[in-house]
Amino acid sequence: KSGSGFALFFGGIILTFIGAPAWGQITEMFDLLTISITLWLVVVSAAGFAIWNHLSTLYPVSLLASYRFIIPLCGVLLSILFLPNETPGWGLLIGTPFLLFSLYLAQRFSRKN
Repeated sequence: KSGSGFALFFGGIILTFIGAPAWGQITEMFDLLTISITLWLVVVSAAGFAIWNHLSTLYPVSLLASYRFIIPLCGVLLSILFLPNETPGWGLLIGTPFLLFSLYLAQRFSRKN
């Protein structure tokens, strides 16, 4: 588990030093909103990895892996909320109950085992 954390950390450091020549021009290349959003995504990504690693110590990974199917669903729902021209389609309306029911079944059957 910690191997992936070290790999991500050192990979980030290496990429930071590779991009060092552009550090002085970052405010010319990106506005404050873009930099802020990028930093927010760094926090969200780090929190996601931390939560995943913590949950994997509490629950079997096979059960947790099934919950990863919620990620695209959340992406679609957030797109509908924040993008003005996005609307829910039939796939979302039909697929969401199937997804949630399958997660319920996975949780229920994992408790029996």
